[in-house]
Amino acid sequence: MLVLGDLACPNSKCANLLISDMQRYDLFRDKIILCNLEGMIRDDEPYFDEKLFNHSKVLDAFESTKTVFSIANNHTYDYPEQIENTEILLKQKGFYCNGVFNRDIVPTIIQDGNSTFAIFTHCWRVYTETNPNNENRVRITDCSYEQFLNTIVDFIHKNPNMKVICYFHWNYDLEILPFPAYRKLSHQLIDAGVFAVIGNHAHVPQGGEMYNGHVIVYGLGNFYIPSGYFFDGKLSYPEQSKKMMVLELSEDSNEVLCHWFLTDEQESLRLIKTEKFVDGDMITQYSPYRKMDDREYLKFFKKNRIKRRLVPVFTNFQGFSYSIKEFAAIYRIKVIKKIKH
Repeated sequence: MLVLGDLACPNSKCANLLISDMQRYDLFRDKIILCNLEGMIRDDEPYFDEKLFNHSKVLDAFESTKTVFSIANNHTYDYPEQIENTEILLKQKGFYCNGVFNRDIVPTIIQDGNSTFAIFTHCWRVYTETNPNNENRVRITDCSYEQFLNTIVDFIHKNPNMKVICYFHWNYDLEILPFPAYRKLSHQLIDAGVFAVIGNHAHVPQGGEMYNGHVIVYGLGNFYIPSGYFFDGKLSYPEQSKKMMVLELSEDSNEVLCHWFLTDEQESLRLIKTEKFVDGDMITQYSPYRKMDDREYLKFFKKNRIKRRLVPVFTNFQGFSYSIKEFAAIYRIKVIKKIKH
């Protein structure tokens, strides 16, 4: 199975470029793929909006019946009226779609060889609260992390033979380090029996670690979001966003691979290196916390994090302290948006 980061493709021209580049690599052929669809399907190219979307042509880059798209992300609510249409289109074309909340948190079940995977997706509530859906009743999965953890524990208890993957949309844009709370949550999920924990949204790689023999990746980076199109052409990513990782999972942790690509350049994708997750040079460089315990990492995070101004340090993922900090984070973003507009 391949796990990709964020995808927002603005038009058929960019889609054809991505299709061509993906076809150059055997890596993407005949594989189960999990990818974050960063924005709904919309073909009328409203570049002036400060929003993200995907042109329907980009779906031709992926193999139906083998691709799971997550829509549990903050840009799903950019076009609430397109959520149901996007979900219907994906299913009509044979793709799996996960992230819409219908009373229960429901995984996508998919077979890969002799393994049955249950894929759960989740979006940090800070983003759905600051970019809400005020147009209809469709909701994506953004429950508390505590509720999400309890759901996973219950599912594993009832389905011990399935391999559970938790795919998160979390953290701040361009933050290079995972929250200390996310390390704790990821570790507890692995302790509960989760096969792999993978995150995205930061638009830069955040590295990862092996924990009790299982893979945790905190941020894959952008799979493909080209600069110079969205937000009236003003959305442009910095150099550190041009490197991204495609994770290749395996039942043998020693065979898990990191495929490092350059993206958002003249070519949409260019492979620069493939290495083992356990000890590769690049993944180790992006993961300075691998040997740190919680106390050491908290100190390291406070010293080296990027987002600082009025940004709380999330040390835990539940409890009263977390709720207060989450409220502060929501209020901060709302104030910033109001000032900008």
